[in-house]
Amino acid sequence: MFLLTGESTGRPHVLDQQYEGTDSLTKGIVTKELHGYMKFIPSVYFQDRADSVFSEGFLHNRINLKISDGKGLQFRAEMRNRLYYGEVVRMQPQFGSIVDDDTGWVRMAVLWVDQPGFVLLSNIDRLQVSYDAGRYSLVLGRQRINWGINTLWNPNDLFNAWNFLDFDYEERPGTDAIRLRYNASETASLELAYSPAESVENHTAAMLWRFNRSRFDYQLLAGKYKHDLVLGGGFAGHIRQTGFKGEVSWFNPLYGGLYGGQTIAASIEFDRTFKNDWYLNTAVLHNRVEDDFDLTLAGIYRSRVSPRQLMPWSWNFSISALKQISPPISASLGLVFSPEDASTILLPGLNWNVADNFYIDLIGQSFFSRQASNYQVIVNSLYLRIQLRY
Repeated sequence: MFLLTGESTGRPHVLDQQYEGTDSLTKGIVTKELHGYMKFIPSVYFQDRADSVFSEGFLHNRINLKISDGKGLQFRAEMRNRLYYGEVVRMQPQFGSIVDDDTGWVRMAVLWVDQPGFVLLSNIDRLQVSYDAGRYSLVLGRQRINWGINTLWNPNDLFNAWNFLDFDYEERPGTDAIRLRYNASETASLELAYSPAESVENHTAAMLWRFNRSRFDYQLLAGKYKHDLVLGGGFAGHIRQTGFKGEVSWFNPLYGGLYGGQTIAASIEFDRTFKNDWYLNTAVLHNRVEDDFDLTLAGIYRSRVSPRQLMPWSWNFSISALKQISPPISASLGLVFSPEDASTILLPGLNWNVADNFYIDLIGQSFFSRQASNYQVIVNSLYLRIQLRY
């Protein structure tokens, strides 16, 4: 599966659309929702020889709880439990710290077991209280602040940047923050958000103004992202039948360049759905390379990213296609290419919706690059995901 979620409207993914008002039919009625899923993901990693195959097992359970009073007040808590085992886990003593990705102001993760060949951890990635008063809404706690527009790379996603190669985290990360939103009209809104950190240098505070002009959605943002002053913006709309989106953020160091230099991260994207059930997406990203990504068997898809650097190469080009073969089956193929060492990522996928709550996916990720004078495979990975929702 190659991140073929969301639409070309520029609106947030359905999983991120929260607190948009109270349905008049349920106003004043307390409602409770409890749901989740269980996934089993066996995987293999290899290079180019049969004797270089390594295996990993992954069990992923998620529990979501939401309570609403029907008058605009809502409580939400979501937790995921993950168990890793196998050769890949045993080969990397630091595997527990790689997958322990809780970077919030308040630690809400427990690494129950961190042993060679076996890692078990739980973390709460949503714990929030919100109040929606129509034009105004307030959210306090660990939440998803979705400021990105593009499907693939989001330089505007200041509070919880997402690594698109992490295919199994469709909910996307959350952050500890307070957020106030004012809906000026049906097409315009202002958001103010603040996320604390252990040191003042790492605080993030910003504002976002969204509006619509000439059938295009626009947004402008400004604030402080950790060590940087940040200014940016984005747009989304259509040119005839083709979706057209873009985002850009300019980061200027506030502390004399101690944490990196001035940089611009920018991404542009086109997508289109054709009548014969084909979907096509193309994107370009430019960002400054400052940190190394993890290219070990643990997988680049587990590397942490920031809006300053969403990929390990300066220039990144992507094209992906999805075909609906039959109502329950679809196939996809994605390609990411960088001119730097001819680095390439190949992303095939096959998806089968067996039943309303039962899914089976076959997902591949292959990394290639020029090493010294040879062009070679860095690592291949193949995942079988079996998912049951409840």
